[in-house]
Amino acid sequence: MESKFAEVLKEVEEKFGVRLKAHQICATKQILVKRKDVFVNLPTGYGKTYCYTFLPYMYSALNRPRHDNQAIVIVISPLVALMKDQCKRMTEVGVTSAYLGESQTDEAVKQLIRQGRFQLLFSSPECILSNAWRKLLVSPPYRANLKALVVDEAHCISQWGNDFRSEYRRVHELRSFILNDVKLMALTATATTAIMKDICHVLQLKTRCTVAAPPVRENIFYRMCKAKCYETDLAWLLQLLHEMKTGTPKTIVYFRNIRACSLVYEHFMMVLGGNAFVETSSDDSKHCILAMYYRAVEESAADQVIHTFSNGDSTLRVVFATVAFGLGVDIPDVRYVVHWGMPSSLESFYQESGRAGRDGQPAFSVVYVRPTDYGHMNKSASAYCKSDECRRKGLEKYFSLTRETFCCPSHEKGSSPTHLHNTCKCCHVCYQVCESPVTLDRHTTHEQLEQLRLNLMQYRDVIMEEGASPLLYNPHITSGIFDYIIDKVVSVATIIFTVDDVLTYVPSLTEEHASDVLKLVNECIRE
Repeated sequence: MESKFAEVLKEVEEKFGVRLKAHQICATKQILVKRKDVFVNLPTGYGKTYCYTFLPYMYSALNRPRHDNQAIVIVISPLVALMKDQCKRMTEVGVTSAYLGESQTDEAVKQLIRQGRFQLLFSSPECILSNAWRKLLVSPPYRANLKALVVDEAHCISQWGNDFRSEYRRVHELRSFILNDVKLMALTATATTAIMKDICHVLQLKTRCTVAAPPVRENIFYRMCKAKCYETDLAWLLQLLHEMKTGTPKTIVYFRNIRACSLVYEHFMMVLGGNAFVETSSDDSKHCILAMYYRAVEESAADQVIHTFSNGDSTLRVVFATVAFGLGVDIPDVRYVVHWGMPSSLESFYQESGRAGRDGQPAFSVVYVRPTDYGHMNKSASAYCKSDECRRKGLEKYFSLTRETFCCPSHEKGSSPTHLHNTCKCCHVCYQVCESPVTLDRHTTHEQLEQLRLNLMQYRDVIMEEGASPLLYNPHITSGIFDYIIDKVVSVATIIFTVDDVLTYVPSLTEEHASDVLKLVNECIRE
């Protein structure tokens, strides 16, 4: 069977034009060859979907000619928007799929579902457990051809199952309707040891295999700040939108409630005015560079936001959202994930911040922590916010996974570093410990940095001309921007993206100068 699996794997990769990663192959193999239940814990952006996408095709291929009928896999998924997005992606790779739910009004599709005509069938736990659809599992097409049950975003069992969506803790009931040889796969990106045990207990995963990888991606730089007010905290983003418009890096700004989300959205719309639209004569939301997303948004409008934001050349640059946005939706080129208010748990924070940089390129997680946030945080999240250790290391410790090196090797040895090590791209805590002229690699070229240096010198000259006294003709004295300050700005250019950042690393600047310096940095280093 091992050799046959290798042949079928090669066939899948050639037929569908994909290259499966090691952990995806391992998870697939446990279901098809080892015939075990599987618990999959892989980082956000790894591609957990491919752990089950090709299961129906591979099962049929492995069992030719005994199994001529099309194999079926049912996937339990939390959100309609996510199911629709997954169905779209399945169609793109050539896998037949459909979803169950209240919004599924196509009677022809429902009939095809009953006939077992789709390789992948997506459903919420509420729908598949309902009287209307539960009997589907004992119908002849599914009795004969259902080969696996998948629970995607399985952490929802622990996060939601106790009160918000109790049906998540009843998913195990489906096992009483299916044959014993139908194996179960649970997937998540945010499982501590306790959550993993809870999921495995609820789903009754007994003879299971665990497929896991270190959870925290190295391309995300973590920064945590004390919140002041949204006008001040998010001024850098407003400035980016003013200057770069549709060239602004894709950004998701998360809020803890709809009121704060709508308040900041309206503030940005008011300040930007006509600049919020690609075509200034239009107030059509399709031409707006901002959007708002929360659970109460009409389904059609929510779908439009996800569809537009997912496009690589989208004019939509910033989405103001509550936690409803982004669960499982693949938007690879998000550069910034901003939290104005810390989530209540590290699981939620990891899920949301992990929506940045899924394409593997450098990305940023920025959190503004308010005093009131501590009232709704659990102990782990509160301790994380108060800690002065490496942000990435803190996450990895929480998820019970360690690596040999988190930050500078010199940090671990207790010595004072004299240069910036590559691994200091993790967070602002470690970056501040390193005293270095070396910059982070954020699509930066030597030419860009030299241009920045030239622009800063010209800026100093402009200040001198505008406000110079004959007695203070020395440009260094007049502008207050000494050569060593210019050197410092250039050295940290790829790590400063707010006025506060500029003042942190170059405290001798005035706030006005810091704002101008940030503008020059953004002009020279465009992502």
